[in-house]
Amino acid sequence: MKKLLLLTSLALVPLMIFAGGTSIRVNGLTFDELDNSTFGQGTCRFTVDYDYYSYTGNLVVPSTVSYGGKTYTVKWIGANCLYNSSVTSIYIPSSVTYLQTDAFSMCSTLSAVICNCDNPPTLDGGASSVFRALPNLNCLLVVPRGTESSYVSRGRGN
Repeated sequence: MKKLLLLTSLALVPLMIFAGGTSIRVNGLTFDELDNSTFGQGTCRFTVDYDYYSYTGNLVVPSTVSYGGKTYTVKWIGANCLYNSSVTSIYIPSSVTYLQTDAFSMCSTLSAVICNCDNPPTLDGGASSVFRALPNLNCLLVVPRGTESSYVSRGRGN
């Protein structure tokens, strides 16, 4: 039992250091404050929550969240953030610049991703990693008019 707890604790240490140590829960969604020296003042990522199985229907990721008198810009969508959830569509605001591995993997009901970014977000490990094992091969990607070719080239690599 002690070994299991130690391994679990060690696995969480990089996440806590990386996230800057502050978790924010707003409107049922969880965000981690990102390190100011690396990501800029007042930035955060939408992150995995142990209630992610409860995410259903249409999910709108906000471009900013306010908590404790501070406003944070949502820059990232974190690893495993919606893994195996029951969302049907996801709206990604223009503020998001990075999607981490398995962010939307195994989302069997996902039918649309609406990305409002003029510049495609960087995909950690490429599209096959972010959307790994997505059973619905008819998932629609909606992007701003005139940016389609950028998204196609970004999806082929990173």
